[in-house]
Amino acid sequence: MKPAIGREDADENDFGAALADFRHCLFNSLGVMMALAELARRDPAKYQRLAEVVLEKSEVLRDRMTALSSLFESLKAK
Repeated sequence: MKPAIGREDADENDFGAALADFRHCLFNSLGVMMALAELARRDPAKYQRLAEVVLEKSEVLRDRMTALSSLFESLKAK
């Protein structure tokens, strides 16, 4: 569930959902990166693809963290 960020009526449940979504994304991304790192170690030709995936996942994590921070700040301001 992705809560609407920046809503006037955001509450702790929205923050909890955003936090859960971020944690899921973070753990998923770390798992993918670890698996790809192991694959790249076994087959050095895979390093280019590993770098691309890490960059993609990093952008997703940055976006999710920004959204979570915005929601947290809106709740803090209440």
